[in-house]
Amino acid sequence: MMSTERVLNYLKESFEKELSDIKAKMEAEKREIERTFQTEVEALEKSYSLREISALDEQKKELDNRQIPVLNEKRLILQSKLKQLINNKLKEVLASLRDHNYERVFHNLVREVPSINWKYVKINPEDRELALSYFPRAIIIEDEEIIGGFELISEDKKIFLSNSFEKRAERIRAELENDIFINVIKFLEKDKND
Repeated sequence: MMSTERVLNYLKESFEKELSDIKAKMEAEKREIERTFQTEVEALEKSYSLREISALDEQKKELDNRQIPVLNEKRLILQSKLKQLINNKLKEVLASLRDHNYERVFHNLVREVPSINWKYVKINPEDRELALSYFPRAIIIEDEEIIGGFELISEDKKIFLSNSFEKRAERIRAELENDIFINVIKFLEKDKND
């Protein structure tokens, strides 16, 4: 027979083993619950974050949609100011061309046009003498809007030819405006992104 002491030791060892097994199972369950909880928390955070990002994206789109008309208006204003600036600068440059061998420039402009009987010659008032020397039979029309060069009309009024500084400037103005505007927009976008 087993002595009482042995039975008590056996029960104690058995109880401790069971207690240790229960503790191990509880620890495993605790770790599993913590893992599950952590996974759920991460999923909730991710879901909240995605919703928050989605809401922010919607707000950004709404702001962008409100800003597009403002930006377009600003671009139009900028484009208009650039055109005006280019026009003013071109007029200055064209006017300065009169200061450098203008008689020779006028002569070269005359050489470029066909030699027909031109009935009317429209010129800057300061070019009257020059125009009379090259077009002696023509009616001279003075126009202060012409900075340099001239406009010609044939006797039958079927041919109109402009060899004025302004007409030459018109040919390059659109290209200049476009190039300058594109470069300004690139500069502003680069500045905005920096």
